[in-house]
Amino acid sequence: MPVMRRTMAAVLLGLFLAVAASAPASAERDIPQVGYMDLMRRIASEKGKAVLVNFWATWCAPCRQEIPHLKKLREEYDREDLVMLGVSVDQGVKYVKLFLENNELNYPVLFAKRDAVQGFRISGVPRTIVFAPSGERVFSQEGYMDHEQLKGVVESALNRDQ
Repeated sequence: MPVMRRTMAAVLLGLFLAVAASAPASAERDIPQVGYMDLMRRIASEKGKAVLVNFWATWCAPCRQEIPHLKKLREEYDREDLVMLGVSVDQGVKYVKLFLENNELNYPVLFAKRDAVQGFRISGVPRTIVFAPSGERVFSQEGYMDHEQLKGVVESALNRDQ
């Protein structure tokens, strides 16, 4: 990743963290906020299923381009085999709510607390992390993924424990 791009990602992440820390609680009523341990408990509770966690933001063009591929993936796998979570790193919940009013998603969307971003070491979005049915983290990638790439990663995770 070129230095300029890394610097821009770091600046945007810093801005997000500063704003997220001061977000008013009243704006957070419909979209659950999750911290690092909340996500880890959720992943652990889904043992026996592959878990795909996609960190994204409404302002991120590659994230928005990736969403149709994630929706298609959700349609192709039974919920007993694959759990999908979208975790927004937006500057505030209101942006996510507005986005979801205009864009229907077929998987749950959560809002990342500061410690979730830090705990998962999110330095840019989109970031896709996949856990095998055993709970082991088997994949992590920053950057856009098309449908075939996402499907290949999920298939690999599902077949890993067999």
